[in-house]
Formats: sequence, structure tokens, C-alpha cells
Amino acid sequence: MKSKQLAWLLIVFLGLSVEVLAQQKPSKQQQAELDKAVKEAEAEMAKLKDPAYINKMFDEQIKELKAKGHATPELLRELEKARAEMLKMAKGGGAPAPAQPEELSEPTETVAPAPKSVEQPVPTNFDEVESPYSKVPSSFQFYRESEVTIETFAAFMQKKYGVQVRKQKTVVLPTGSKITTFQQFIEDYPVFGAYFKVRHESNGKALFASGDAFDKTRWPELTGKMINENQIFQKLPKESKITAPIYESLIIVPERLNVATQKLRLAHQIIAGKTRYYLDAYRGDVVRSESLILECLDSHIPVRKEDKKPTITTMQTFHYGPQNIEIHVNNDSAKYILVSHKEPFVSVYDTAKWVVNYPTTQWTDPRLTKEGLADAAFAGKKTIDYYKTQLGRNSFDDQGSMLVLRRAYDEDGNLREGAFWEVEKNRIGFGNYVDKPLVTLEVIGHEFTHGVIRSGVADFISEGESGSLNEAVADMLGIAIKHWGYPATPDWVIAPYVLPNGIRNLKWPKTTFQSRTSLPHPDTYEGKYWQDTNGCIADKKNGNCWVHNNSTVASHWFYLLSEGGKGTNDHNQMYNIEKGIGIQKAAKLVYQTLFSLTPYTNFERFAEATVKTAEQMFGKCATETHRVKHAWYAVGVFEDAPARCMDLTFDWTYDPEPDKAIRFYVKGDSIVSVVRTEDGWVKTYAERNSAFMHVVSKDEEGVKNLTLPKNWAGTIYNKMEEIEPVMDQMNEEALEKAKAELRNPATPPERKAELKEVIPQVEKYLAEGRKAANETKKNLKELSDGTHLTSEAAFWGGRKGKREFDKENIKGSYLYQGKYVAKRYVLKGGISWESTTEIPLRYSDLGLFVPLNTGQLRMGVDHFMRGFPLKMFGGISVRNIKETIPANFNALFSPSPVFN
Repeated sequence: MKSKQLAWLLIVFLGLSVEVLAQQKPSKQQQAELDKAVKEAEAEMAKLKDPAYINKMFDEQIKELKAKGHATPELLRELEKARAEMLKMAKGGGAPAPAQPEELSEPTETVAPAPKSVEQPVPTNFDEVESPYSKVPSSFQFYRESEVTIETFAAFMQKKYGVQVRKQKTVVLPTGSKITTFQQFIEDYPVFGAYFKVRHESNGKALFASGDAFDKTRWPELTGKMINENQIFQKLPKESKITAPIYESLIIVPERLNVATQKLRLAHQIIAGKTRYYLDAYRGDVVRSESLILECLDSHIPVRKEDKKPTITTMQTFHYGPQNIEIHVNNDSAKYILVSHKEPFVSVYDTAKWVVNYPTTQWTDPRLTKEGLADAAFAGKKTIDYYKTQLGRNSFDDQGSMLVLRRAYDEDGNLREGAFWEVEKNRIGFGNYVDKPLVTLEVIGHEFTHGVIRSGVADFISEGESGSLNEAVADMLGIAIKHWGYPATPDWVIAPYVLPNGIRNLKWPKTTFQSRTSLPHPDTYEGKYWQDTNGCIADKKNGNCWVHNNSTVASHWFYLLSEGGKGTNDHNQMYNIEKGIGIQKAAKLVYQTLFSLTPYTNFERFAEATVKTAEQMFGKCATETHRVKHAWYAVGVFEDAPARCMDLTFDWTYDPEPDKAIRFYVKGDSIVSVVRTEDGWVKTYAERNSAFMHVVSKDEEGVKNLTLPKNWAGTIYNKMEEIEPVMDQMNEEALEKAKAELRNPATPPERKAELKEVIPQVEKYLAEGRKAANETKKNLKELSDGTHLTSEAAFWGGRKGKREFDKENIKGSYLYQGKYVAKRYVLKGGISWESTTEIPLRYSDLGLFVPLNTGQLRMGVDHFMRGFPLKMFGGISVRNIKETIPANFNALFSPSPVFN
């Protein structure tokens, strides 16, 4: 432990002990003893201001260490440094206590020393967002000072959260940033869907992490005799035994997507027929299952290399008229086959096994049109080319693999209805829908996007909100392919050539209907026609918890982001997105966002991820980023309209003395506060992604600089944890020494009498001190935990709770300073405040700089305030708001003693 920390801790420890003892509410019998204990503690504090006492205390400690042979040169140097620090503090060398400010004025600008180096351990991460499934947060950011890298992330997760993760793969985004995927393991078994995605710099430094990992309270009991591979096959459902099952592995899985109410289970993973089953490893019951739409078919004609001289023929498609389509010569049969000539190849299969072929280059068979085979070749090639040229992806797996499209039939030889991605075969199957081939550009692009997602990009679970996002993203990119590949009819409808109004409409979702309920599709999150999935158990009847039905909320966001729009959503929230960012720019944003998502992603997490991607692509304050947020507000996923980025200057005042203020200057993520105290000036400045805040003070003794942790409560708690065992040991040794002296026959009687009186008093004092210290640590722990961010959904228990809170407690609205729309909240208990969502700050952003504040109180306070507080607690108010900052902001945000 460093000398300075030791000295500070002794002061803080005793000071907090006095405060805690003074705030207790004892019984009458205890009052006298507590008063005495407080006086004794205060006396000890007074002694620590006496240089003679400090010297005596250190001299005795050094003498004892020498007597025991523990006085190493290094330890003696640290003790002498600690002595010097405590003597300095006793003379008033500490930081000045803030008082009420006076009128701000410009002091003489002089050069001050840089902030002293930080001696406490560097905190690693901040803005931890609660997970709905686990005590491990679902996302967090890393402080600039953090030393966590991609190579040490696994060790960080083990130490901080007690979970084991293993590195899987790394991808490089067009923005230049990298994302590495980690999967959770429990005793060498992988955990289904438990991934963390870590965004990092090229040198490996971690910036942001999000995903899911399950803490120990959810882990299964891995004891007992497991059912072996042969026995587990007998536990499969009867209908699954038509084809030979394929055993895959042991894996830990939840019973369903909503894992918050149940533990995980170890299961055998088996493919049987068109389904993947997860059977409990000890009991054999089915834990969960997922459809794969598997077909046990082999490719008949492999394509090995590109054609040097491509052959192109004109075919009549069903949906797009005559189109030039590539064909390939099969040297073995001397026939032309419906396979493109350039990698990644596109191959179209007829019936169950055979690639479509023709004896000449004149493909005039009407069956090619009627059955959608020509459309499949056209749409497949456009999809492959779009992903390669516009998104930089080389086929669905980014490895250049062939895309196979096949006209699909079931086991009885009947043509399938619809279109789908065959997970295990990595190919698209298509049939008819209302007697028309379902092979339009947006449909093939939709299914291909499922293949991209399932190739380890986001791998959404196909149920609930995650499943809806799976369908929505496929619609978004399918429509983008349609606009790019066939710009003659750039509509926003899925399969308009098959159904008059289409299957889904991204522009007007409510004009198309849900197949299972015959109700319109929703366009607002938790709005009209939204199907509630809380507690839903996925099955065929509810369409895996309404994955297609609810998908239109996210796809409508994509339309508004691309094109703009104005209106009022189902929550009576008005929006006006004057202009979109364009469909292709929006498509690139969605595609790049996929790499940071994990299987359990819900709408709120998806929305937040798109914002982070926009900040990476366009900038935090870019117009595009603002429109991403505004579009999410329009569809009800974000409850509040986004505030514009702005520089700010304002005063934080207390009504009894409104002329005295703490002045704040805000530029992006950098904040400065300035206050005039009784002794001089105090300036505090910090950046959002820094673990520390810097304090500059100026008084009659000169200029002082101090660097403090933002979460000082947690720092003091950690230091108390570190020093308490040492202090307890020293105290016990001193007591034992006194007791031994009392037992010694050679001890003079007067000394024994003194010891008999003192020892019980010391024991009582130490016991009360431990009690006070434990209470102090409890308070510090609560304050430290208060710095953890909680999500809106977790805080309110769902968006409905938030809307009900507003409905019950908003008592009016007005224009604050004639500009900012403010709402007045009055609770039943008399608590009231006024806040606005039109200023891009929250209470916690200022919490660092208000004197005596405990730090960033992020546990729900920001959500509770419902915006930036303008007036609160009956006296505090924000005044003189200006959307500018001084020209000398850089000087303010520095160690220099510039205070205005």
C-alpha cells in the first residue's frame, strides 16, 4: 500500500466511523455507551491533528517492527512517507471543502503542475447494463485507462464476474474496428447462446462488450450418471425416428428463450429429421428443440472453377420479364446447366436432386418461367452480387461457398409452400405461394440473409423478440437487394407480385395481415396489434412467439430511417423525420450492427447497438446517428425523442441563494464544473470514458491538483477491505502483548491496575470500531453499486410501467426558458421535479461535480427523472442555459488554474 493512501485511509476510516456512530438510533440503554464511543472516536481524530501524537505513533510502530525483525528498508521508507503525508494533512494540506460560491470572476492565469499520477488500481469498465437473464451485465464499456485487451478479456470475465469464456473468432468491419466473439463454457461444456462480442482497436485494446453469460446461480448440477449416446436415441420423439439421428455434442441449454425463471440444463444435442433436439443428459426428456428444415440431398453436379468464357442466355422470368442469365457448360454431359460462371457460384436445382440443364443455349422451355427456375437464377445472382459489391461479403459464409437454390418438395413429393433457408445444408428452398413461385428478389434476399445470420454473425434464436429481429433484418436487407437489383419498381413490400398487398409492408405495416391472427401487422413496439411475448412458450400455433408478426416494428424503423416520415405512433407520440439517410446507407448500418449482436438480443439491445454502429460509421453527433435514434422513437422502442448534440453552459443553483452557483461547461463527453468557495476556487473536470476526475483548487496557499476516482465510494471500500485485516492483526498483537504483561508476575501492581482498566475499554472500543467499519462498508458498497447502470426495461418492468408512471405523475408541461419542453412531475409523497428530454444530459452526468455527491448514481435515477432535471428537491434548479461554451474551454478543461 502506498504511503499517501495509507495516510488518507486512516483519516477517512476514523471520520466515517464517527459519522456512522453519530447517525445510529440506539435505545436509551445504549445511548450513554454510544456517546462515550463517539467522544473517544472524536478524540482519536483530534489526536491525528497533533504532530507530536503522529510522530509518537509512527516511532512506536517502527520500534515494534524492528523488535520483531520485520523492519525492511522498503517498509521503513513507506512508513516515513506516510508520516510525512499525515503531518502535512495535520497542518491543513488537504483539498479545501467546497462552500457556497460567489460571483464568478476571471483569476490570473498561471501555469499549474499536471495532475499527480494516480496511485490506486485503475477501474476497468463502466456503464454496466443489467441483464434480464443473469447477474453478469449484458453490456459495458471500458475506461480509457483500462488495460483489458482481447488476450486478457477471458481472465477479466473470470475475475470480475466468475464466468469462463473462450475466444472464438474475430471479424474486421469496414470502419476499421474489430469485433471478437467469446463463448461461455461451464466445466468445458459450451453454453447455448451465451456469447460476448467485444469491440476493440487494432492493437487489441477492448472498447465495448455486449452479450450474455450466466452466473453461478443459474448453472446446472453436473452430477449423476449420464445417459449414453445409444440410450439417448431411444428418448427421441417417435415422429423424429423416420431418418437416422445424428449425434452432435453435449451442450448446456435453457429450456426456452425466457431463461430468467429457470436454471440451465446439460443436454445431448441431436439432429433427427428436420429438427435439432436437446435432451437432458441425465433424464432424457426434451429440453428444447428447433426446426432446421433439413433435407438429406446431395449436390449432383459440382462446379470447380470459373468459366473463362461465360455463356449468357435470355430467359423469361415469372416476375421480372426477360432477363440475361448466366449458364455453364457441363463437360461430362455436354449440356448447359443453370449455374453462374463466377465465384461465388449460384446453382439452381429442379425437383429433388438435379441441377436444371438444357441441351442448347436457347432456354425457351415455359417450365423455367412457370416454376420460377429462371427467377431463382436471376434473384440468386443479384443477391450474391449485392452482398459482395455493396456489403463486402463473399457469399453467406464469407468464404465464397456456392449458393444453391432448389425447388423444394416434401417426403410425399408435394411442392412446398413458401421459401426457407435450410440450416444444415446452407441452401434456399422455394415453392409456390397462392399458385405463384415465391422467388422474388426480396424473398431470396430475405432467405439468404437468414443464412448470413446463422453463419455465426448474430445467430438469433428463432423465437420471441430475437426471432422477430431475425425476420426483420432479413426483410430489411431483402428490400435493399430489391431496390438495388431491380430499381424499376422500388417499393417496400415483400412479395407484391405474389399477393396483391404483399406478405409484409415495411412502409405501411398495418396494410398487411398476420397469418395466425388475421390481424394487421404492428408498426409500434407494444402498440396496437403487437403480440406480447412475455412468458410465451414457443410452438407452431403461435409462430415461435410471433416472430413474423412483430418483426414489422423493426422493419418499419428501417423504412423511416431510409426515407423519413412523420406521424403519430400508437403511444400518441408525434415524430417528424424530415429526411432519411437512404436505403443503402441504412442497409450497411444494419449489416455492420449484426456483428455486435448475440442470440438473445431483444429490440432494446438491437436499437442501442444500431446507435453505437452509427456513431462508429458517421460520428456521435452526425445527422445520420440522430435519425437512427429518432426512427427508434417513432416506432416506440425509444420512449423519448432524442436530444440534439449541443455545447452547453449553465448554472446549478440553490434557491435560498440563487445568485451563487456551480457553473457547468459541457462539450461532447467532456464536462467542467467551477465553484467559488470560502477559501478560493475549485474546478473539477472529467471525460465520460475516463475512470478519474481531476480537481484544481486555488487559495491563499497556491494552486493544488488532485486526481480522484469517479467511484470514490468503491475505492474507499476496496481500501478498507485491504487495510482491515492488517489493522486487526496489529490490534490483536498489541492486546495480546498487554494481556501477557498483565499475566507476568514481574509487572508492577500499579501497572497491572492500569492494564485491568484499559484492556476492557480497548476491547470494547475495537468491537464497536469493527461494527462501525462494517456498517460503513455496507453503506460504501451500496453507494458503489449505485454507479451501475440499469436498463429502462429492467427499471420500469417493461415500457408499460414507464407510460403508467408518466400518466399518473405528470401534472403539466411548459417551455423552460421559452425553449425547452419541460414536464412537471408530482408524486403522492410530495416529491416533485421538472425535467426535459431536449437537453442531451442526465442527472448522473452532473453527479460527479456536485459537492458531496457520491459519484455517478446511475441505478435508476436517470430513468426516474425522465430526462435532465431542471428543478428538483424543492430548491435546486438549473438556470441560464446557453448552447455555447467559452472560447477558452480547452484551458478550463486542463490543470491550469483557469476558472472562468
